[in-house]
Amino acid sequence: MFRKSKICITILALYEIVAICLLHLQSTCTAMFGSVFCGTWFRYFIFCIALPVVVMLVWMWIAGAIRAHRRRRFIRRAKGALHSLVSGIRGRVMENISSDDIERIIIAAVLFGIKRYVDRHPDLHHGINNVMDLADGTIDISDVSVSQTGVRKARQTTKRRGDKKSSVRRK
Repeated sequence: MFRKSKICITILALYEIVAICLLHLQSTCTAMFGSVFCGTWFRYFIFCIALPVVVMLVWMWIAGAIRAHRRRRFIRRAKGALHSLVSGIRGRVMENISSDDIERIIIAAVLFGIKRYVDRHPDLHHGINNVMDLADGTIDISDVSVSQTGVRKARQTTKRRGDKKSSVRRK
């Protein structure tokens, strides 16, 4: 599960053991780095803390840059493939279908969508038919009755207690 973490921690632990052994033994430290450097305790800080942190930071940034480059390259290649596919389809469509045909197809799709919407909502069916007939000019607006349009006539109410008028008109 944490394979990468286990590998990194193992390498760090082995490095720390080897570094401390080499720095702690005076003869090997003096032979590798000199007597002035080996005479201070600063050597442990540099080799056990500072150097591993610098290596980890460099490795982290390089790995992130490589992953970002791969991701961009993948997206670039996918974008190029999609572009070539779309341009190929566009070329074939333009060879076989005229712009008038495309316009008819779009209009048919819109009308089909409206028809399906009206079929699913029966209350709108009557209203859409009235609107379409009025737009075509097949129905004169004066011929439309109140029952067809759904508009109510004003109703007369009877006299209430305390009212002086005999009827009140409401809309």
